Amino acid sequence: MFYPIFYTTLLIAFSSCNDVNFSKDFEFDLTIDVNSDSTALEERYLLDATEYVSSFEEKFENIETVEVQSATCFLVSLSGIGDQILTNGLLTASNENGSETQTMIVIPTVALENLLIVEQPVNVEEAGITFLEDLIMNDPHTCLGKFTGNINSSPAKFTINFHFVTTVTGNMLSDL
Repeated sequence: MFYPIFYTTLLIAFSSCNDVNFSKDFEFDLTIDVNSDSTALEERYLLDATEYVSSFEEKFENIETVEVQSATCFLVSLSGIGDQILTNGLLTASNENGSETQTMIVIPTVALENLLIVEQPVNVEEAGITFLEDLIMNDPHTCLGKFTGNINSSPAKFTINFHFVTTVTGNMLSDL
């Protein structure tokens, strides 16, 4: 009689272990150097999510969701002409072959000096952020994209940093 009770208890214990979820916050930065002699800006980037968390790639098979909680931007450096105004600032994301592109972030019209060193919240486009989350979750865990915008005078020379705060959730025992 002891054995059936023991095995039933063991079965219940393992069944409930399958519901053990994990939630991990992580932050990553996307830094883009802008160097243009034109007032129309366009700089491309490659984001590899595996670079930001050392064990991320090992855990991808167990991850169920990646959610961007917030995004901000600031200038790391500015050496262009003073009083430059950025308009129509966009950060886009594209899949590996560039066949699908979504706008992730819209930067409202702003004086570049106001972005220098001080993090500013940015307008997040839900469809673009969801697209980024999917690109991070799925192999090859990369995102191609570009930063575009216009400035009122050239040349433009600055480094812009986009800071993302995300939450990753999954089932620790999903392989059982």
